[in-house]
Amino acid sequence: MRAKYPDLVEGAWASSAVVYGILENYQYDQSYGHHLNVLGCGTCFAQAVKDLDDILLSGNSQKIAEAQQKFGIPPLSIADSAALVAALVSSAANDPITQAGDPMAYAVCSYFANNTDGQSSTCLDKYAAATNAAIERMGLLPNILLIMGNSSLGLDYTALDQVSRTWYYQMCTWFGGWQVPPPKSTGLTGYRSQLLNIDYWQPNCQNKFGSQIPIPVNVDAYNRQWFDILRGASNIFYTAGELEIWRDQTVAAMSKNFLQSRRGSRIVLINGANHGQDMQPESEWDLDSVKEARRIGNKLVSRWLGIRTRPRSSSVASRDCT
Repeated sequence: MRAKYPDLVEGAWASSAVVYGILENYQYDQSYGHHLNVLGCGTCFAQAVKDLDDILLSGNSQKIAEAQQKFGIPPLSIADSAALVAALVSSAANDPITQAGDPMAYAVCSYFANNTDGQSSTCLDKYAAATNAAIERMGLLPNILLIMGNSSLGLDYTALDQVSRTWYYQMCTWFGGWQVPPPKSTGLTGYRSQLLNIDYWQPNCQNKFGSQIPIPVNVDAYNRQWFDILRGASNIFYTAGELEIWRDQTVAAMSKNFLQSRRGSRIVLINGANHGQDMQPESEWDLDSVKEARRIGNKLVSRWLGIRTRPRSSSVASRDCT
């Protein structure tokens, strides 16, 4: 709104924005893995994902059925099984991190805490325990899990809420962002199943929204259409959480691709924070870095609106990317 209607909008506070289109978004996988590694369970988690892949790709129907039972999920295709487990175990990935703790530590890494030897079976057991705990925490019944996991079902049958449907439609028609593992050629450790490649995700668009949805989505056109208006725009405060899974699609990482001018603008990567925390209501449990990001944003807003504020001391706990 600021870039398109500068005469009407004095400035914009863009938290976890702007999402840059990446068709095969393995950066999502790497951001999630970074969070796990910060918490100390990334190595065992990655091993468990690989071990589950080995079972799903084995062709052994008995072993596959046993694995599905172990993880508390219904009988699905092997790719749908991998996708459902990934969705369940990452359900806390966007939850706010506060001085009281990190929800990912409780929801995921606490189940890997005793895995110091990296044994494959132990890691797989812990992965299953974290998945079952997520199912219990969210109160998901078997029939709902079946609907959630079956990618061949259309929107009339999906468990997606309205917000999720809108987001999914945007992915199918605007910016892609398919959550794939890193290509083997990169040599990077993956934290998502190898089954979840672009050939798995793209058909879901037509399954859910109809055959008129073009495949693949033209992310280059999306980036040109929406980011060209940002070139030269002033008075925008861009923020992103250091540990949020969308970080590498935001201005904090992608600004060189399109942001040529920063007149009256700032970019701040909020240390230790997750998705959109600077835009949430203030709390006594807020991280110092989140408080500092809000202080910077409020100061910028006051400047844009011509309001004078009394200076106050504050310890800088956020990383200024300008």
